[in-house]
Amino acid sequence: MFRAKNRLYNSGIQTTMAEYTPDGITERKQRPGRAQTIWISIEFISVQIADAIGRDLSIMRRELHLFLGTTLFLLGLLNWSIGKYCDGNTADYLSCTRPEAYYYYGGVEIALMVLGALLVLVWLVKTRSK
Repeated sequence: MFRAKNRLYNSGIQTTMAEYTPDGITERKQRPGRAQTIWISIEFISVQIADAIGRDLSIMRRELHLFLGTTLFLLGLLNWSIGKYCDGNTADYLSCTRPEAYYYYGGVEIALMVLGALLVLVWLVKTRSK
């Protein structure tokens, strides 16, 4: 984008760069400096990022049941608890001969998984009915 502008400046085509003042004297605009070019680049990139975020948020708003259900299901699924079992010796875990760990889900995690699965099913039924 900027290379094409620079080619115009360097090619000798200056007719579009002329400005007429009220006195009738023609002044030529100078090409933008490095700071202005950097600022224009930053502004262009930030506008593109803002547009992409806006598009993504509109999709997420439209498919809210799917995103919320998937999020809740994964939060419940990945939040398991670890318990320690020690051959019946309850004194302390370090004095065990063969300690074993077991993994389980609490009530909140199971509720999150069920609620997430229900929201995904609601999204599925909603999209099939359209």
